[in-house]
Amino acid sequence: MGGTVYKRKGSPYWWIKYGEQPRDYHRESTKTTNKGIAQRMLAQRLRTHLWRASHLEGSERWVVERGSHRIFIEGATTRQVHLIVEGLNNRL
Repeated sequence: MGGTVYKRKGSPYWWIKYGEQPRDYHRESTKTTNKGIAQRMLAQRLRTHLWRASHLEGSERWVVERGSHRIFIEGATTRQVHLIVEGLNNRL
């Protein structure tokens, strides 16, 4: 999983993007003008590993892993899972 911190034209804030493949990158504003804080936010996001596995009935099963914690999610859309991960990142 890779990621980067970058400035977006017209925005005073640093932005981060991360993911497995460039087409799957998640992009978000850090809402900070401090590059060091933005880099720490990216590092935090990269520590949360997210992957998709096939379920026997054809539904998607997600596993969110953070340190020694593991959460299994079934029947959620990609967007819903990303919202869950964002919520976890904001709490940890």
